[in-house]
Amino acid sequence: ALGAKTYVISNDPDGTNINTNCGSTHIEALQEFVREKHLDVGFAYDGDADRCLAVDENGNVVSHGHGEQHSCPHSHGHEHCGHHGENCDHQGDCRQETAALLAYMVQHNEQHAAELDQLADNLEKMDIFDAARTIRDGVADFQKANMRFSLALTQVKEQIKEA
Repeated sequence: ALGAKTYVISNDPDGTNINTNCGSTHIEALQEFVREKHLDVGFAYDGDADRCLAVDENGNVVSHGHGEQHSCPHSHGHEHCGHHGENCDHQGDCRQETAALLAYMVQHNEQHAAELDQLADNLEKMDIFDAARTIRDGVADFQKANMRFSLALTQVKEQIKEA
């Protein structure tokens, strides 16, 4: 919609190669790709997309106020059984685990929305109003989606009560 030409690299997951020589944990491939293609910017995420780093047109990592090693550890305070409800012998435990994971993700998304809002504030201070407005529109869409995730969490909790 904005006329941006985009590329996706390192997008062939096989279940065992997540973060292998790519993403925010190995940003070198993105840096080289951005330089070779003469791109304006590049974004790298880790395997579960809770970490994002950006590189400028020269392949330099752009600081976002948290240092280059920004991460949000996933600490749910419990052991995982199976893969979030798949092939689980303890259905009740997996339902509780799934609810806990979904609650964590809703909260985590709220934190990212706040960080993006702060980024828009910073862009406005630099008189980069169009980008700030675009980010704010994206945050509004993101928050609407997160409301759906919150609804799903409520539905999961209701199902747990009924079980």
